[in-house]
Amino acid sequence: GSEMCIRDRYGGIGDRLETYDLVTLQEVWVPTDRRKLIAAAKKVGLKFHRHFWSPLVGSGLLVLSRYPISRAQFCKFSLNGNPESIHRGDWHVGKGVTLATIETPEGPVDCYTTHL
Repeated sequence: GSEMCIRDRYGGIGDRLETYDLVTLQEVWVPTDRRKLIAAAKKVGLKFHRHFWSPLVGSGLLVLSRYPISRAQFCKFSLNGNPESIHRGDWHVGKGVTLATIETPEGPVDCYTTHL
C-alpha cells in the first residue's frame, strides 16, 4: 500500500544523500523514519542533524549537514489552519519556519526551511 511506497521513498532519499553538504526535508513525521534518514545521512558523512519539535507529532522539518550546526531555531506560524479541520492537520502539527546556522569551512551559512 501507500505506507510501503513511503518507506521505499525514504530508502531512496537515503541512497542519494552523499553528494550533498546540506539537506532539508519536510514531512518527516514518523520517528522511526526520521531515525532511518539520520542513520543513512551519517553513513555518507552528514553527521550533524536537527529535528524541530512542535505540538503533537512535531514540525516534520529535518536538517542534515556535513558541517556542525551551531544554532537552530524554530518559529511556529501564528496562522496555522484551524482545529476543526482535522483532516488537514495543519493546526495540530504546528507548522513553522526553521533557521539553522551551519559552520562551513568558508564561514557560517544560515539555512532556512519551512513546510507550507
